[in-house]
Amino acid sequence: MIQNLDAHLNKLQAQCDYLRHKLSTFPEGELSIQKNGSYHRWVIKNKEQSVYCSKSNRSLAEVMALKKYYSLLLFEAEEELSLLNFYIKSHEKKNSAVNRSKPLTSSDLLAESSPYYPLLQGYFAKDKLPVSAQKWCAESYETNPSHPENLIHTTLAGHKVRSKSEVIISNLLYTNQIPYRYEAALPLKEFTAYPDFTILHPVTNKIFYWEHFGMMDNAPYCDTACNKLKTYCYNGIFPSMQLIITYETSKCPISTDQVQQIITQYFL
Repeated sequence: MIQNLDAHLNKLQAQCDYLRHKLSTFPEGELSIQKNGSYHRWVIKNKEQSVYCSKSNRSLAEVMALKKYYSLLLFEAEEELSLLNFYIKSHEKKNSAVNRSKPLTSSDLLAESSPYYPLLQGYFAKDKLPVSAQKWCAESYETNPSHPENLIHTTLAGHKVRSKSEVIISNLLYTNQIPYRYEAALPLKEFTAYPDFTILHPVTNKIFYWEHFGMMDNAPYCDTACNKLKTYCYNGIFPSMQLIITYETSKCPISTDQVQQIITQYFL
């Protein structure tokens, strides 16, 4: 186990070094977005003063939003690095982190409700993907025609999805530069299914499917989900192989960390 932690430590250290280098190329100051009624005010804070950033200077605001995102990633990586170093030195099992007010995280900046959200969209564009993946993303495909009025949440990629949990999955696929399609038609023997996400592996080009079942405390919904999984298996699409499955209930929602761990395991 310690050996595995050493490998993870090396990876974290490399990530910290990379982020420090990236941050050294940004302008001085930190972006703060202040809400005033329905209006968001952009302010660049330096050591001695705060300077208003006008909407006409959006390019600067975008750069400073990216700097804030990288800064939070660095803080999180350094904090994890510190905790792991302490664990290895003490050889004691680390308990859950001390309860405290939840600080702002890099994932918070990518939340649909975050004022940083629209400023960061351009930095995770499809043109950063390999050409073959760009072509796959650009191809037209049949989507789920059922209840389009429920597509009310907007993702970083510009898709409309049905739930906040799907926003989390979509945004993390997007920011990790994993090409995907939302609710694309999948012809099966019995009927046409529409998996929540159809994913092209960025290295192997193999296709994976991701189904998120978000109301597993609802008995009829749970029955439907189980029947859907049986149908996938009958068609040669098996959980933990080509099919990724996540679940949640009203009391046990899915977390950003869980989704990122799954993406890392399958695609990174």
